Amino acid sequence: NKRRISLTVTHGWFPFNLGSKDDASVPQPRPYDSEAEESTWEEACEGITVEDVEECGVVEAADYADILVAYMESCSRNRLRIPRNAAEVMSGLLSHPAGAQGFWTSFLTDPDLVSSTKPSYDPALVEAIASFP
Repeated sequence: NKRRISLTVTHGWFPFNLGSKDDASVPQPRPYDSEAEESTWEEACEGITVEDVEECGVVEAADYADILVAYMESCSRNRLRIPRNAAEVMSGLLSHPAGAQGFWTSFLTDPDLVSSTKPSYDPALVEAIASFP
């Protein structure tokens, strides 16, 4: 049995198709080269912890997400996957409705995001979405 995952996120008129592993229509850009150093997230995160994002409201979630998506964009432009500690924060945000709303509001509406909103997506983002559809 082959498991096929196909995810599409739509915001207004802009569909973001995360594709599937066996979907030949999805462009296959250059893969991520390696993982960013955890210390780069520690410098960028302003002290955000998984516990913070798991217990936040929508407004706080949007603030946390702004920091996270800016960091994701920086990593993506350098073809680096976000490190484990940043991925855990992302999963924590997406684990509850207020966090997910804050994350997607930031990710889908930030005009400065270019590289991180196009295929290929950071593996941590794809894994988090698959965990919390």
